[in-house]
Amino acid sequence: MGQSHVDGCGHGSDEAEFDRFFRTFQATVAQYLDAGYPWMGVFCAHPITVRAYEFGDAANLSIAKSGPASALPGSLLTYTLLAANLGPLTAESVTLTDQLPAGVAFGGVSAIDWICGETGGAITCTRSALGVSTSSIVITATAPTTPGVITNTASIASATFDPDTGDNIAGVAVVVVEPLADLSLSKHVEPSPVMIDSPLTYTLRITNTGPQAAHFVTLTDQLPPDVIFGGVDAVDWACNAAGGVVNCTRPTLDVTTSSVVITVTSPASIGVITNTATITSATRDPTDANNAAQSVSAVYDANSADFAVNVQAQPSPVMIGQVLTYTLIVTNAGPAAADVVTVTNALPPEVTYGGVAAVGWTCGETSGVVGCSRLDFGPGSDTIVITATAPVAIVTLIDRAEVIASVSDYDPRNNVDVLMTPVVRPWLWLPVTRRD
Repeated sequence: MGQSHVDGCGHGSDEAEFDRFFRTFQATVAQYLDAGYPWMGVFCAHPITVRAYEFGDAANLSIAKSGPASALPGSLLTYTLLAANLGPLTAESVTLTDQLPAGVAFGGVSAIDWICGETGGAITCTRSALGVSTSSIVITATAPTTPGVITNTASIASATFDPDTGDNIAGVAVVVVEPLADLSLSKHVEPSPVMIDSPLTYTLRITNTGPQAAHFVTLTDQLPPDVIFGGVDAVDWACNAAGGVVNCTRPTLDVTTSSVVITVTSPASIGVITNTATITSATRDPTDANNAAQSVSAVYDANSADFAVNVQAQPSPVMIGQVLTYTLIVTNAGPAAADVVTVTNALPPEVTYGGVAAVGWTCGETSGVVGCSRLDFGPGSDTIVITATAPVAIVTLIDRAEVIASVSDYDPRNNVDVLMTPVVRPWLWLPVTRRD
């Protein structure tokens, strides 16, 4: 294919007019070059000067930019800019400009054979020439303190004609994410139950499941009344106790687990004591339902006991009109024995009382309430069995049992038990024979 020629010249009175005319040919010339034609010259006679533009005499610059996909508020940002000259000529007087996003604080710039400076978030790097090669510039900065999307854009230009300026601008978007730290708290008490005026240890386990570290973490433990604070053992925590409250703080808790151990002396009187603790931080917690923990323990002495009752039903569910058996398990966890123990069981009003069996107990029934008593009940357990007939109606039966002892009971939480038993209709099973 022979050499092609683009004819036509502007004959203005100054070079600016000539330049404007010349630029109108760039798109046409680019089409010729893309089609495979060799480069050509456009020669234009001008009253002031004679100029020749050879479209093969150019420096095609481009820029690429990379950065993190996401960052935490106030964290370090690193942008890498890759300036390239695809030739064919050396680019003269090259200038690279990078405008940092609002809220981003400039940190520094590293570049070989570039002279760089920053003013008001605008970074400018220059060099006298860039041959057919690539050159990188690294910019460091600090992310904004508020979450959001920040976009950083850079551009490159030179004094040498660039036939393709579409790749002279590059940008990168960074998502500044809100930091989250899911803290949780668990608590263990030992021993439980505990003797009066005895050492008692609370072990608190603080866990951060992330995804980020928690900052300015505070653990608060409200000690039970009447306990005597002994001390606190914790690594990397600063702790103090005042007015029955233990406070522990630390600047940072990474995605890990940490323990705080508090020792006290149990109260001088029997009863149930409750210890409650909470964990918080300045970092937002996506699940704060697990930020509190509670432990309940009983305090006893040599003259007290812990009586409990548990009710079981058989069968459950029970069919209408079927015999139902309630088994009451009465337990004394000690250490003392009770001179007299009384168990009361209020049957569901829908059932028909059948009878009661209990060895060593004196029992009776009045208006659906079964009462049993016995003497000298030491540490151990015993059973009472009550029979009844289920109603013919579909209902839920509610049975309530209670134990009362003559000795001081240091943990009355388990003195009552309530059991619900559904009444159902019998299933009717009929064989099915298939006939083809």
